Amino acid sequence: MPVVRVSEVMETDVATASPRSIVAEVARIMAEKRVGTVIVVDRNRPVGIVTERDLVTRVMARGRDPISTYVEEIMSRPLIWVRPTESVVDAIKVMNSKQIRHLAVLEGGKLVGVVTDRGILLNTPQLLELAEELLRVYTTEREGVMVETVSGYCDSCRNWSDRLVETEEGYLCEKCMAERAE
Repeated sequence: MPVVRVSEVMETDVATASPRSIVAEVARIMAEKRVGTVIVVDRNRPVGIVTERDLVTRVMARGRDPISTYVEEIMSRPLIWVRPTESVVDAIKVMNSKQIRHLAVLEGGKLVGVVTDRGILLNTPQLLELAEELLRVYTTEREGVMVETVSGYCDSCRNWSDRLVETEEGYLCEKCMAERAE
């Protein structure tokens, strides 16, 4: 079954800042680059993240001065990240479990991108087309009768099949159907 990887939906032009940058500078970077997140990098190592939410809840809502507040004081850490080879589904699971909307993408400890909920949504039409293709309904002849088959995991052996047949026992692959017929 084809898998959509993080590398296919991530942004590679990542906004970064130093932990000693002032918050006002990070806000300016976000506005200029039209992004909602800045990765905090210390000595070429990603160490945290500042999001629009951090600016609102940790600076503005607390009445902090964005000119005298340093990024290291308000950044979220530890940095939550995924590898570019991980599936988008796994990235979504991490985002949901951590209740976040941005994930750094690291490869060999180096920052290579950012995946966001928006980036995933922008790619949703292609993801839905892939899902539709995987769940396409087929018609096949079985014992002289035309039956519909679907793609998915067999309810008996749990293996992937492009030709599952609905039975009283659930959706079964051809191998499990043959074993039951014996």
